[in-house]
Amino acid sequence: MSKVNRPNNPGGYIASVIINGILLWVMHQLPVWKPFFLLPSYDLVLWAIDMSLIVQIALNVVLIFFHPLFFHYLTQVVFSLVGLVAVVVILQVFPVDFSFRLGVWANTLFRVVLIAAIVGTGIGAIVNFVHFLRSLFRGEPRERSPEEE
Repeated sequence: MSKVNRPNNPGGYIASVIINGILLWVMHQLPVWKPFFLLPSYDLVLWAIDMSLIVQIALNVVLIFFHPLFFHYLTQVVFSLVGLVAVVVILQVFPVDFSFRLGVWANTLFRVVLIAAIVGTGIGAIVNFVHFLRSLFRGEPRERSPEEE
């Protein structure tokens, strides 16, 4: 497997740190911007959103410098689990109301999207855990030298 095709590319980790940093800033600006759909209960979910984004930023910074394949998959499992906590908290508190401008169907659609995110994130955690175990027992794929080809 060439290094270009490997899932643990430091450039991707750098991009993730930047994007998650921007998202963290935006999530804290939403109460200031007061979009029509945001309810006061948003404060009750901000800790879960913060946790998810901060864990992703911190582990992606580590991955920039230390990125063996097994650690990449392990961090993906952690990302899935903290993301799962955040989505479950958002679904339980439901700090948005789109019905004022868009109708009740928008709230229902958003709940369906959150439930789909929970299912998909759970599946992703399981898949990445299996990849983690496989990479632990198989070791790192090694590059072939020109003499071996």
